[in-house]
Amino acid sequence: MIWRRLLQAIYPQHCPFCGVIIPRAQITCQTCADSLPYVDARLCPVCSKRPCICQEHHFCLDGTAPVFFYTGSVCRAILHFKKHGKRYYADVFAAYMAKAVAEKFSGLQFDLLIPVPMHPADRFLRGYAHMDALAKSLSSRTGIALSNHTVRKIKRTKKQQSLSAHERFYNLQQAFQCSKPQRIKGKTILVCDDVLTTGATVNELARLLKQSGAAGVYVVVLATTQHPSYPKRVVSSAGKRGENGQF
Repeated sequence: MIWRRLLQAIYPQHCPFCGVIIPRAQITCQTCADSLPYVDARLCPVCSKRPCICQEHHFCLDGTAPVFFYTGSVCRAILHFKKHGKRYYADVFAAYMAKAVAEKFSGLQFDLLIPVPMHPADRFLRGYAHMDALAKSLSSRTGIALSNHTVRKIKRTKKQQSLSAHERFYNLQQAFQCSKPQRIKGKTILVCDDVLTTGATVNELARLLKQSGAAGVYVVVLATTQHPSYPKRVVSSAGKRGENGQF
C-alpha cells in the first residue's frame, strides 16, 4: 500500500481523455466515463456509418465494433497515443475495446487477433508500432491469440487524411501481404485498428485475409468518424463504464 502511494505521488496516473490525476485502480475519471462520445446501435453493423456507405464500396469484412465517435477528447487521446508516445494509453483503450468485442461479437469465437500493420519505414520514424502495443493488451484482456506478424505492410502509401474517400480505397490496393497464409485458412479473424474513417484500410486487410482462406473477418476499432449529418453528441450505455471509471 505504501509503495503504491509513493508511486502515485512520483508518477501520478492521469485520465487519458482530460489529464486529471486519477487513482491507479481507475483508467479514466468518472466525468469522462459518463460523457465520452460512445457510439450507438444506429450505425451500420458492417461499415459503422450512418448513413450506411456499404453500397458505395464493396466491403469484404463481416462486421465492425466501434467504441467511440472520433471527436473531442477521444481524438486528442488517440493522437497522443500515436504520435507522442503515450504507450500506457494502450491498456485504457484495450479495456474499452474488449468490452465492445464481448457485447457486439458475443456469439463468435475468434481464432486470431491481427493489428493493422505499419510499414517498416513509418514504424522506424515513429519509434514504435502503436497498434502492436494496443493489440497486445487487447489479446491479454480477451484471450484471443495475437498474431502480429501474419500480415505485413509492403507498400508505403500516401497519408490517408489527405485523400478523398475513393482515393483512400485505391491508395491501399496491394498495400499488404499475408506472410503466413497457412495460419489464416479456415480461421475467424479479429482485426483491430484505432480509427475508422472510410474503412479502406480494414477492408483491404479483410480482402487479403479472405483471399488467404479466412472464414470470417471482423473489426474492432477504438473510434469511427461521423458523417456530417449525424448528431454531434450521442451517448449510449453500451460503452459506458461504472462508478469510479471502472468496468
